[in-house]
Amino acid sequence: MEISWSKVSVGDFVVVSKDEMICADMVVLATSNPDGSVFISTSSLDGEKTLKTKVLLSYKASIAET
Repeated sequence: MEISWSKVSVGDFVVVSKDEMICADMVVLATSNPDGSVFISTSSLDGEKTLKTKVLLSYKASIAET
């Protein structure tokens, strides 16, 4: 189901597919990558062309526990 961003409210869960553009103020809760990483392009914000790698907090916590 597709809806416009103006209809998304605080607390809503949004499923994002590969190469889909999203708002900058969203929090990633899960990823399909087994290592918990996501790759983010910020070129529309800062003009930088390289992808930034981010790792989910829950994955980092599980590494610290081992």
